[in-house]
Amino acid sequence: MNKILKHLLCLTVLSSSISASAGVVGLLSWDESSPYILDTGNAHVSYVQLGLLKSYNYHQMLDLTAPGGAWEGYYLATQSDAYAFVSSALSGGSVSPWDNQSSNVAEEWVGTTSQPFTDGALGNNYDGKRDFFFFESDFQNRLGLVELDSEKQTIMLRESNNTYWDSNNYAKKGTSKESAWVSYLLVKHEAKSPGTVSPVPESSTFLLVGLGLLGFISRQFLAKN
Repeated sequence: MNKILKHLLCLTVLSSSISASAGVVGLLSWDESSPYILDTGNAHVSYVQLGLLKSYNYHQMLDLTAPGGAWEGYYLATQSDAYAFVSSALSGGSVSPWDNQSSNVAEEWVGTTSQPFTDGALGNNYDGKRDFFFFESDFQNRLGLVELDSEKQTIMLRESNNTYWDSNNYAKKGTSKESAWVSYLLVKHEAKSPGTVSPVPESSTFLLVGLGLLGFISRQFLAKN
């Protein structure tokens, strides 16, 4: 009996640790055992979690996603990808223009999530309250920015924030200009969702194939006799 209780206790601790490691923001989820952020509203898109590549600068990200690179098939998120990401994260939440707009910014939006989220829920990169990522802006030679603020429970999207050169400062933690990392969001669209396997043929399919082979063998046997 004691052995059974010990096994049950181990299973309980394991299951609780697994559930604690899973981050959820709206329709987006990330399990710490995986490098991918998945969207339950779109099974054919995946993102790289926000803390995995936080020390890479813009040109290094291009090398990683180039043919033969470690993340071939992924690409730096576009502005439309960023809006899709934020839309899924704010599923059921509210969105309004940000009240701190500056003259050099095209559009800034801030949304309040419908459910609370924790810092690092989709990967940890900046500090204990906020996580950021850059994306390719529709404005030439500019990067946009998305902020996930777990203290305010808000998500902010700024269409134009930095030049490519300025953004590289955030990839150098501890420099005189910036003291924390900001990631570049990588995204991939595919016909199958990550981890999907081809379906196994139904038993009826195997039966038809078997009957066909049996008929072919019988005809060959009768022809010889």
